[in-house]
Amino acid sequence: MVDPADASRDSTMLLALELYRENKISLGRAGELSQTPVEAFMVFAGRHEVPMHYSLSDLEDDRHTLERLSS
Repeated sequence: MVDPADASRDSTMLLALELYRENKISLGRAGELSQTPVEAFMVFAGRHEVPMHYSLSDLEDDRHTLERLSS
């Protein structure tokens, strides 16, 4: 028997995944929409073979932010 709560959560995660796949929302927003930690959503996306939208520019921005916050 299907638990309605599980079906609803699965549907929400799949919808968020599709929006992320289409680059309509960010990874963080997909996690928020599906009420899933970003790390867990990344694993979910990987299981569905959805590549991460993370460019070299994103890496540089994150590195600069880390340096700024560390000082």
